[in-house]
Amino acid sequence: MDQYIRYHKTPYAKYLDVKSFNAKYGTDIKEVDNYDLYFHYTFTEARRKQGPDDFLQVNFANHDEFEEMGSGWDKAKAWAKRTKKKVGKMADAAGKALADAKKAGLEKPEVKPEVKPEVNDLDGLLSDNEDNVVEEEYDEETPETKEEVATPTKNIVTEKKKIADLVLKTSKDSEEYSQDMKHLIQFKSAKLPLEEQLMKGRPKYLKALKAYLKGDKNVEVKMSWRKGKAKIVKVADLNPKRDSLKALLRSTPGSLRVVECV
Repeated sequence: MDQYIRYHKTPYAKYLDVKSFNAKYGTDIKEVDNYDLYFHYTFTEARRKQGPDDFLQVNFANHDEFEEMGSGWDKAKAWAKRTKKKVGKMADAAGKALADAKKAGLEKPEVKPEVKPEVNDLDGLLSDNEDNVVEEEYDEETPETKEEVATPTKNIVTEKKKIADLVLKTSKDSEEYSQDMKHLIQFKSAKLPLEEQLMKGRPKYLKALKAYLKGDKNVEVKMSWRKGKAKIVKVADLNPKRDSLKALLRSTPGSLRVVECV
C-alpha cells in the first residue's frame, strides 16, 4: 500500500487504479470496494491545486483508514457523480455532432488522443538511492485556436521541471526531496548554468544574505546542486538585485523561491 501511495505522490506520476498498478508493477495490493473512487478524487484534487511537478503533500488514506472515513468518501461520491454527468453530456454532444456530419455527408473528424505524463520505473522511482529521474517532456501551454490545434506543438521541459529533476536525482527518499524543494532558493542568472543557481535555504545562508544586504561583501553561501562537489561562492559574485533579495528574506519556505540577479 505504501508503494502505491508513494508512487502517486511523485511528480508527474499518472493515476493508476489498484488493479492496473498491480498489473504494471507486479505488486499484490488488495482491492477494496470504492477505494479507487476515493483515491482518484483525492489525487485529482491534489494535482489540480499543486500542479504536475511538485511532490504531493496530501495525506492519502490507506485501506483501514478509508473504511473509517465519512466526509472524504462523501466528497468523492459527489465528485464522481458530477464527472459522470459531465462526461455524459460531452458524449451526447459528440454523438449529435457525428449524426449531423453523417447527414451532411461529411467524414468523421479525426480526434487525436490526449498525451498524458507517465512514470514507468517503480523501482527507480521509489528506491532510497534514487539514480533515475523522469525524463518525459510535457506541454507548457495548451493551444486554444483552431490554427494552433492543427499544428502539433513541441513538448517543452520547463525550467521548474529541470530544477525538480536535479533535486529528485540527489534526494535519498521522498521526504528529503519534499524538504529540499520546500526550502529551495534559485539565484536566477543568465551567466550561470542552472545547477549552479540553486541553494538550500538553510538558516546560516539566510543569515549570510542578510549580512550582504548590510554591506558585507565577503559572505559566502554553498550552491548545492552543482555537478560534482558543491560550490562555495561569494554572494557578491552572484550579484543579486537588492529588491529581489529583500523580498526573499521577507518570504517563508513552501516552494521554489527566486532571487533575480544582474
